[in-house]
Amino acid sequence: MKSGEKKAFVWISVTLAAIAILTVVLEIRYQNTQIVDLPPNSNHGAPAQDDNQVIAKTIPNIPMGINPDELPDPESRGATILTLYCAQCHELPTPAMHTKEEWQKIIERMKAIMLSRRSGMLIHTISPPKKDWTILETYLGTHAQTPLDKNGTSGLDTSAGKAFQATCSQCHGAPNPATHTSNEWPRVVLRMKSHIIRSGKNLPDQETLIGIIEYLQSHSKTNQ
Repeated sequence: MKSGEKKAFVWISVTLAAIAILTVVLEIRYQNTQIVDLPPNSNHGAPAQDDNQVIAKTIPNIPMGINPDELPDPESRGATILTLYCAQCHELPTPAMHTKEEWQKIIERMKAIMLSRRSGMLIHTISPPKKDWTILETYLGTHAQTPLDKNGTSGLDTSAGKAFQATCSQCHGAPNPATHTSNEWPRVVLRMKSHIIRSGKNLPDQETLIGIIEYLQSHSKTNQ
């Protein structure tokens, strides 16, 4: 090896080592600044559990994911945080999956899970800074599901209305039909159908699904 080649080899080796050390230092510094308060009764400090088991027990009904550009206000900081952190372990959820109150409870659970990571798939995840948890909660609450108003929604006692409530409530509260337009509901029901199949829930027959779509369209945002 020529003298110039030796110098180049040494320079490259030193540079790679410096990068590796800097990466470790930055990660340690980042982790030391990402402290958030644990929710009451969290299991932080409890005996280690397999992370896959923790996820399966805590968030068993995560739906089929959506694309980041399908999120409401996709360029916002809240959408960015949701995509960056939540998609580390599971598919990207739509904010309309849960109500504002449900999201608040879910976020507290996610804080406990991410802060108690010990092994498995969660060991390399990054927990959001405290301020980002707040932004995320605000974003999800702003675009959360509007709960079904049983007193203000007609037709709930029909076959299609009952099927709509029974099918949706297997995983979450039934949404207000006025949440989506007439054109949006078929796509939403199709996405939920995929999730029902994947999660092993009770899938209505095709005729019932068509009836549910027609019911939702007849009470949709377009027809209000």
